[in-house]
Amino acid sequence: MTIADAGVPEPLATTWNQRIAQVLKTRTMLDVEDAFPTPQGIRYFHTRLVPELAPDGSACSVLSLARDVTDRRLAEEARRESEARIHAIAVNTPDHILFQDRDLRYRL
Repeated sequence: MTIADAGVPEPLATTWNQRIAQVLKTRTMLDVEDAFPTPQGIRYFHTRLVPELAPDGSACSVLSLARDVTDRRLAEEARRESEARIHAIAVNTPDHILFQDRDLRYRL
């Protein structure tokens, strides 16, 4: 079965074929994160491609381990947007704003 046969749309299938070829050629692990269209919408996956070596040291196959990291990715984006809003408020207000951390130290 090819990557395209597995349902991976172009141009992602071509990209994956290139990544697999790179891992086979270099015999080094590769970590990637991609957005992938699904029936439920865009999902984000972290994938690790690991070369499997033959007794002679040549790469004979590639092991692919994928993890859905959509929730983490969306949380990181929400945090960045929240920090940007807080920063905009702090920069544009004529009043002084002080933030206190858990150790009761003031932060700007």
